[in-house]
Amino acid sequence: MDKLFNPTTIALIGASEKEGSVGRAIMNNLLSSIDIKLFPVNIERKEVLGVKCYPNVSTIPVNIDLS
Repeated sequence: MDKLFNPTTIALIGASEKEGSVGRAIMNNLLSSIDIKLFPVNIERKEVLGVKCYPNVSTIPVNIDLS
């Protein structure tokens, strides 16, 4: 349960740079947290808001606590 309530690594599926999108709002909120390592997932992008993006969760090179 600790990883659910206090994750240190998060995969954000549907991360986006599109203004007004849910993916961007969540990305902005998570980027403001210094205790979380964020891994955006978007098959169409190489990076989102300056953060390296992954095409799917299985390509992320670390264990993910929450996705």
